[in-house]
Amino acid sequence: MNFILSLLLPFSCLTFIGVTGLTIIRNVEQQRRPRFTANSISHLITEWALFTLLIITSPLALIPSRPPRDDSDKTRCPVILIPGYGMTRLSMWPLAIYLRNQGRRVTWAIDNPVWHDNIDTFAVMLSTTVNRLRQATGSAQVDIVGHSMGGIVAAAYIKRVDNEGCVRRLITLGTPWSGSKIAVLGVGHQIQQLLPNSPTIDGLSEISTPTTAIWGPDDSIILPSSSAAPKSATCIEVQDVGHLSMLTSHTVMQLVHTALCDEPGES
Repeated sequence: MNFILSLLLPFSCLTFIGVTGLTIIRNVEQQRRPRFTANSISHLITEWALFTLLIITSPLALIPSRPPRDDSDKTRCPVILIPGYGMTRLSMWPLAIYLRNQGRRVTWAIDNPVWHDNIDTFAVMLSTTVNRLRQATGSAQVDIVGHSMGGIVAAAYIKRVDNEGCVRRLITLGTPWSGSKIAVLGVGHQIQQLLPNSPTIDGLSEISTPTTAIWGPDDSIILPSSSAAPKSATCIEVQDVGHLSMLTSHTVMQLVHTALCDEPGES
């Protein structure tokens, strides 16, 4: 027990320094003075706690994931949830549980394959996931919710792979549609593909699938934050949520559910 604590303590300190540093960078980039209020401190602690928890529990994602199957409601599209850079499907579980409780019983949180390092490859492999879920449910289409890089993966699939119109609706959460300057701090080819003006980013303008982009000005990962609000999408701004706390925000979850249910006859 003491050995585990001796490892967790320095790791927690490093993650807290990292989250604080990203917050400072965001303030400098936006030419804002740091706000040392109860709300801002709570926001910082929440981001740090979620990041630490997700990293510690990431080995659980090694458990195989299979598409859910539920034939009780054929009127709703099944939903695929895609995590962001460095995250696993565990990060999407709060949203998955919420959507299932709201009647979206076929909601499948997936992982980006760890043995690859290319968003375009992720997009091609996503077609297998989409087809597996369609076959399991008998649905012609699926809805996709992507967090951060997961939204870019979904958009790349829709733009370059999905020739049959298999995606009915796309919802992105804190997704850098125009790239993020913070990507220079990441490791790997996939994170470099998220830089502003990268070929991957430049090739995703104006996808035809109806898209809702949920974003927040307090997101420290997306710089500038307006990158998460593309002109081609229906954009919804949410205050006082960070990049990770967006995934546990009840307000964001309600917005996702509403966006999924904006077709006539759905509720």
